[in-house]
Amino acid sequence: MKKQPQTSLPHGTGSIARSGHFGQVTWPVLPEAAATAAAVSADCSECMACVRQCAFLDRHGTPKALADAYTANPQKIRDLAFECSLCGLCTTICPDKADPAAMFLALRRESTAAGETLLPRYKPILGYEKLGNSPFFSCYSLPEGCDTIFFPGCTLPGKHPHATAELFARIRRSIPAAGIVLDCCNKPSHDLGRQDHFETMFGELLDFLMTNGVRTVLVACPNCHKVFSQYAPAMRVRTVYEFLHENGLPDAITQSGTFPGAAAPTVDSVAEAGADMTVTVHDPCPLRDESGTHDAVRALLDSKGIAIVEMRHNRKKTLCCGEGGTVAMRANDLALAWGEARSREAQGKTVVTYCAGCANYLGRHMKTMHILDMLFPQPETAKTAPPAGLRPYLERLKFKRYVKSLPAAVYRERPTRVGKRFVSMPRLDSKKMLAAASVAAAALLWLLISHFA
Repeated sequence: MKKQPQTSLPHGTGSIARSGHFGQVTWPVLPEAAATAAAVSADCSECMACVRQCAFLDRHGTPKALADAYTANPQKIRDLAFECSLCGLCTTICPDKADPAAMFLALRRESTAAGETLLPRYKPILGYEKLGNSPFFSCYSLPEGCDTIFFPGCTLPGKHPHATAELFARIRRSIPAAGIVLDCCNKPSHDLGRQDHFETMFGELLDFLMTNGVRTVLVACPNCHKVFSQYAPAMRVRTVYEFLHENGLPDAITQSGTFPGAAAPTVDSVAEAGADMTVTVHDPCPLRDESGTHDAVRALLDSKGIAIVEMRHNRKKTLCCGEGGTVAMRANDLALAWGEARSREAQGKTVVTYCAGCANYLGRHMKTMHILDMLFPQPETAKTAPPAGLRPYLERLKFKRYVKSLPAAVYRERPTRVGKRFVSMPRLDSKKMLAAASVAAAALLWLLISHFA
């Protein structure tokens, strides 16, 4: 097994040039806020098409009005940009071809670069991201000859561990040399305008993969798909749903990918993962332009005998689930408005989605299932409640232990960023790490019970 060297990195605002390189990585040129505002001001005719479908724009005005106000009061408009979910519906349905979504993201970047963004407000999501990048939860396992990896994202292994393991086993039946990477793509930092931090962290990840010969990434998370597609043009990026549609599902679930202690899927009964069921599909907004994935998901459900009744907003014109853009930490009522709109359109039907974040967020409003739990059910424990609270973190550690047990030519845990450098920590003992996490969880539970009893 190769020992991975320590990597030196530049650090600080502007240290990674927009047109420069990170190892084998070249970053795309990003538009400035002033340029995007000028373009929206010129293109938007204030037809109200987007305003009628977006609570954020309905509250604050048309894209043109906001773009024009940027000139007079840029700080105020930069601040308002954090109430936008960045879902892209406004850009998609605009008859004038204006791109308000790009403007709001550019405004966020400018706000953060100017030191205006109240980052402590977003501590929960940034902490979640940091854990995903940490050597405790990250894991890179690349077999000999690996040029394809499965990148499940942060939430799937914790919330849907059995389905994640079965899916990886299915991938390896078609691609025996496929590897797996447990890490965070840093989309939260990206959407909060922390561009330098995002490029440093994702750049290190991407450079490592390219240096080790990886050229294809199979993603389960829509946000990971968006990040890899935009910032890794040299990579072939595909969803696992397209892969499953093209390569077929196993005739039966053999549990060959199951690891000991895997949690059950989010289904109420085995019957719900089979025929004679009618559902509606929620397409995640980061994949609104991926028609191939839309088709693949529906074909997979059809192959299981599951009927689909579409919501009014579907495929390219899908709505945000409410989690997008971390709006809930700034304007929770706007985030809730998206979920409530989805609930009205579902009309009581079970919602199937292919984003673990959407499944979790929409599950607060209506019955929601992840498609992988329907494709890879775990019958004998199907009535067990899905992981919640601290349990998803324990499930992620269990899944990492399973990955570490697989043969690998190249293995690493993510180096820790310390100042201007990434420093590789000693390889962690997963059993001790899991035991320590269990003790910490038990201690926290005892404190909570003692406090509220």
